[in-house]
Amino acid sequence: MDDTVLEVTIPGSIGPYHITKIGDDSFKNKHLLKQIVIPSTITEIESEAFKGCHSLQDVIFEEPINVEYIGSEAFATQIIDELNDTCTLGEEPFLSFTGVASTDSAPFKYAMDVGNYI
Repeated sequence: MDDTVLEVTIPGSIGPYHITKIGDDSFKNKHLLKQIVIPSTITEIESEAFKGCHSLQDVIFEEPINVEYIGSEAFATQIIDELNDTCTLGEEPFLSFTGVASTDSAPFKYAMDVGNYI
């Protein structure tokens, strides 16, 4: 993916294949990414999927209840890899999850866990 992309809408399928997972490091260190739309087909967001996405502000879930698993540091957007990262943090970080969620959904639990620093 081009490092200058600001918004991404992940498709629910490509041809006959359903997209069900956002893999480890999929969007890691995409510093300019501001918004991601996650389709209802996604059931897993693996570790460090959005780690280092310093500009990420809006994570829009079409159906957050379908997400069953979110890996460690998946949304650790403000962590800088001091050896390989040339980006610096700018303004006060802000990250919001949007979508109709229940307290049983993985995105809600992830966001409410103080250890995840959202």
